[in-house]
Amino acid sequence: MGNLLDSLSGLVSLYPAWTYAIIGAGMVIQGEITIVIAMYLVAGNVLTWQQFFVATFVIYVIYENILYLASKAMRRTRFGWKLYRKYKSRKRVQLYTYFLKKNLAKLLVIAKFVPGMNFLVITLSGWSKTSFRAFLASYFLATSIWFIGISASAYFVVSGLQYLRAAKIFKQAEMVGIVAFIVFILAVEYFLRKLVQKRALEVVNKEKIPEEIIDEEEKGDFWEPRNRNGQTN
Repeated sequence: MGNLLDSLSGLVSLYPAWTYAIIGAGMVIQGEITIVIAMYLVAGNVLTWQQFFVATFVIYVIYENILYLASKAMRRTRFGWKLYRKYKSRKRVQLYTYFLKKNLAKLLVIAKFVPGMNFLVITLSGWSKTSFRAFLASYFLATSIWFIGISASAYFVVSGLQYLRAAKIFKQAEMVGIVAFIVFILAVEYFLRKLVQKRALEVVNKEKIPEEIIDEEEKGDFWEPRNRNGQTN
């Protein structure tokens, strides 16, 4: 891990133009781990705070807003119509759609910390005709809470580890500490995922998801194949 981080630092120093592409791709794949690694580059004076913010937060926001807009546009296509018919009966899709209608901001905050849930919630936000203004207000609140929380934690951990290394208290402090911190993040996310799944099951058992929550998505907004008489099939 230490050699990998040193190699990344050298790559960023030699090819600064690739910094945004490398870190931005990492944010799309796994945001928390990428923020930790990017913060290591900031603490080592390889990356400026401005570069860090643009490569992580700005690129991440652009990506997820494109995902929202693409989902909103796709629902009116033939492919989107078929996809909707295929997945609309799944409990997870119905459950997220239900909570999305009740409290979008709360759902987005939770989704940021649960692996796999964020992508689906962003997609459903566009899919369910959530207005762009309402989405942006809730989205920026949720993303800011997540980003500030992870970045602040990563900064204090990385700064402490670099101090231990500089003071020669623990030569492998950075390598061991960063790996331990990443494992800790993944463990917390796994725990949250289980907690959300448990809560979701409780909701399914206690509350019947209203039929109109799902059915209202079909009111003339989807592309539907038509026969020669102009009637839908």
